[in-house]
Amino acid sequence: MLNEKSFNAAIKRIKTTSEEFAQTIHEAGIFAISQANEHGNVGFGVRLIEAMGKKHDRSRVVSWLVKFGKFGVTKGELVYRSRKDITPANLDAMLAQAEAVPYWELTAERKLVETVNYLAMLKSIVAKHKLAQEKQAAGKQVDELHLDVLAKLEKVLESCKQPVAPAAEAV
Repeated sequence: MLNEKSFNAAIKRIKTTSEEFAQTIHEAGIFAISQANEHGNVGFGVRLIEAMGKKHDRSRVVSWLVKFGKFGVTKGELVYRSRKDITPANLDAMLAQAEAVPYWELTAERKLVETVNYLAMLKSIVAKHKLAQEKQAAGKQVDELHLDVLAKLEKVLESCKQPVAPAAEAV
């Protein structure tokens, strides 16, 4: 289990290795784009995406490869795509564009959105009350406070009559 000191060290390490990892992906991607554009070989791009595994945002890298290279996506797989706008005359210019706009700048990172479902939380309170009643019926001592509020809450919930989505995890 981390403490504050080890947490701070972990954050520093993540920041450093994240930057290094992103730069390595960028450099490997430039090579993959050059191979696809010059030789029609998308195998290097496929290997790059496979190497990233499921722990990294592969979709941003795929979008970048497709933008600057002769790549397409068919049934979730990176494939060769012929492009009239990438010619022997502009290979260097296309590669320079890819170098100037790394994948992390081309496609915006998805925003983290926190959802708070108050109705689900309220229904959870009622469910906890029912569990407390079951424990009391089984002979266990459970002290419930503010039962008057609970009765009012149940009336409010009856008036809502909406399906409740599961409560979202806090970010």
